[in-house]
Amino acid sequence: MVKGFIRWYADSTIGRLSNSGKPTVRTTKACAERFFGGFKEATKTEVPEMDRKEIYATSFDTVDDGVQWIKNTLTKDGQVVNEKKNRNSTSKETTF
Repeated sequence: MVKGFIRWYADSTIGRLSNSGKPTVRTTKACAERFFGGFKEATKTEVPEMDRKEIYATSFDTVDDGVQWIKNTLTKDGQVVNEKKNRNSTSKETTF
């Protein structure tokens, strides 16, 4: 269900960084983190850590079969882009 929500978010958000208008991996991960925090506050129930890590794990986290779901799966599905703003200019760079 959480993955469905994140897919909906990615499909309904207009990204500003990419030419395609897709949100970035970073933006989508931030949304997931806000969702988990709000869910905990509203329901007084925490989503299990393993489920949270599967969704927005970083390259330093290791989760069986779910490492970096947003970065890998949603990027491959074309729902998000893995682009970052170049620190030294207003241009962007794509990372793979």
